[in-house]
Amino acid sequence: MKVIDIHDMQLQRAVSCLNHRCVFEMLREIGARFSIRTEIDVLAAKYAANDPKALAATGGDQLPPIPLHSVPR
Repeated sequence: MKVIDIHDMQLQRAVSCLNHRCVFEMLREIGARFSIRTEIDVLAAKYAANDPKALAATGGDQLPPIPLHSVPR
C-alpha cells in the first residue's frame, strides 16, 4: 500500500487550480525570495522541452486523481 502524503495532496489540489500566469508569478516570486531564479529558469526550460503531444498521449499532462479511501469508524 502506497503512503499518501497529505501535504502532497493539498499541493496537488492547489496546483490544479492555477493557470499559466499564476504559475509564472509564483515561480518568479519563489526565485526572488530564495535567490534561486537561475535554478528555476533551468528547470522550467527542462520541463518545457517535453513534447506536449507525447505527454497528452500518455496521460502525462494530467495530475493523477487524489485517492480517496473510506476510513472505518
